[in-house]
Amino acid sequence: MAVEQATALIIRSLMIPGKIPTDLKEQRQKVLPLVRDAHKLFNDEKFTQAFNILVQAEQKCNNLLLIGRIRKLQVYCLLKVGNIEAAHRLLQKSVEQFHGVSHIIFMAASFYAQLGYVSVAKKLFVRVLKLAPQNIHYALAFAQFLREYQQSEKAFKVLTRALRENRKKKNANDMALYFLYLDLAHMSYNAGRLFRARVLFEHTASLRGHFPYYDLIGECYLQKGDYTKAKEFLSLHIKNWGENDPEAFFSYAKTLVCLGETDEAVDWLIKCRDIWGELVVTGPDMRYLYPLLQDGSLEAIPDTTIQI
Repeated sequence: MAVEQATALIIRSLMIPGKIPTDLKEQRQKVLPLVRDAHKLFNDEKFTQAFNILVQAEQKCNNLLLIGRIRKLQVYCLLKVGNIEAAHRLLQKSVEQFHGVSHIIFMAASFYAQLGYVSVAKKLFVRVLKLAPQNIHYALAFAQFLREYQQSEKAFKVLTRALRENRKKKNANDMALYFLYLDLAHMSYNAGRLFRARVLFEHTASLRGHFPYYDLIGECYLQKGDYTKAKEFLSLHIKNWGENDPEAFFSYAKTLVCLGETDEAVDWLIKCRDIWGELVVTGPDMRYLYPLLQDGSLEAIPDTTIQI
């Protein structure tokens, strides 16, 4: 424990310009060349040689950040040669040896997730967020893991908690929160919570000049029935990102019909048909496109299938 405390003090001192200890500089001079050599051997598919050099590097190292990097590459080496049991033992050793070091616990959680040890990975992700509740990268990774196992509500809670923790020190417009807002917006949209999704998407868009999801904001307004706003955001998406985006074209066409601009709407539907090869119109689409069915212009588009 004394070694870990001493190392933690060294790491904290690294964050203060001009306070890098000489002994750590010397350690890095000895360790980093070995790690670079190991990386080269790994890239050359000489995994056993790389692993052996990493063992030497770790013996010379007491910097927790470097140790985490070394252990991660060691696990990759073991997996590359098919020694999954040894990789598992090394991960167990890392968790036990560095039980309070967040980046090493996160490394282990990520590997356990890749290896299919779902319950172990989940426990470690929970632990790492207790150790570092404001770490956005950890929260996003855990949420993605939960979504892969159809636990979207839990993933949403993880990201909401991370946002709450970060808002204790960051203002709402801090760019560091961008991907938290974005993931929460997507999850709200996919769950059908369109008001929440729209608010989150619009706030996220305000943080960046070029935002790639104006179409989803437009879709939220379309489903709400605010067709003027829907047209505004769908136009913005098509202008910036949607040169070949038939889903956006289709939503734009539906919006135009609702605004009475039926001739232009047909032109956009034809563009969809050209990209898709056919135009399939379903029952829910008729909420917007019914006027085109009434005047016959929808059925006049070649290769159109109407599924009601």
